[in-house]
Amino acid sequence: MIGSKRKVISVIKELEKEGIPRSAFERIFAPMGLDIGAISPEEIAVAVVAEMIAVRRNPESQWRSINQVRLCERGFESPPEVNVASLILAGGASRRMGAAKALLDYRGETFLDRLIRIFGETCTSVTVVLGHDRSIEHRVIRAAQAKFVANPDYEKGQLTSLQCGLRAIPAEADAVIFTPVDYPAVDPATLRKMIAAAGTGRFVIPRWDGRHGHPVLFAAAAIPEFLNLPEDGEARSVVRRNIAHTVYVDVEDPGILRDVDDPKDYAELLEAAPPVR
Repeated sequence: MIGSKRKVISVIKELEKEGIPRSAFERIFAPMGLDIGAISPEEIAVAVVAEMIAVRRNPESQWRSINQVRLCERGFESPPEVNVASLILAGGASRRMGAAKALLDYRGETFLDRLIRIFGETCTSVTVVLGHDRSIEHRVIRAAQAKFVANPDYEKGQLTSLQCGLRAIPAEADAVIFTPVDYPAVDPATLRKMIAAAGTGRFVIPRWDGRHGHPVLFAAAAIPEFLNLPEDGEARSVVRRNIAHTVYVDVEDPGILRDVDDPKDYAELLEAAPPVR
């Protein structure tokens, strides 16, 4: 079945609700395609065709049992018990950078494409807030994998984008994890570790080398606190008020601190980036 692992699991769970037994899915393998690190639609097509060729040329081989596991054996335990929605803020004008940060390249993907991908693999939904440049939605590969909303008040600051995005979060979400698009180097393992800690505190914040960074996860019950902030308020004030109910998750991920604001930051990001495998 083609689609991300989480998407396939979601589809199968819906089919189960319709009365189709889990045993009917025993022959389903997902995600379809050899694991070659495909990103673009063209690369994904190559991965899928490569798998088809492997099966056709040697249908009796056990290569699949080595490289992939049946969805029914590996997938149903993957989604988090807590429904965590994700939010990416990309509404700023990127004046110091001189170009839209959401569209800058990092390891073969734009900042925004990478964040949509890694949040989409770990969260139940992805919402992106745009503002200054709404054309970004039509200039990223993974636009179809996220919900885009426009913040008409983006010039008033990042808080307005956060509030705009929170109003668009699915009502069934138990928690929200958010990041500015300025942090493209966060490790997917960090997201998984934070989501595993969801429900243990009102806020969950990653920590590397004793320093706190992004993304930030918080219970849906905290959403009104952000929405009620005045125009000149700061999101960090809500975090401070909840310090006694905050869990810090230690991660091996300097990416949580790597805020890319200007060309110097971007050059340092690229210099520190691990090679693409």
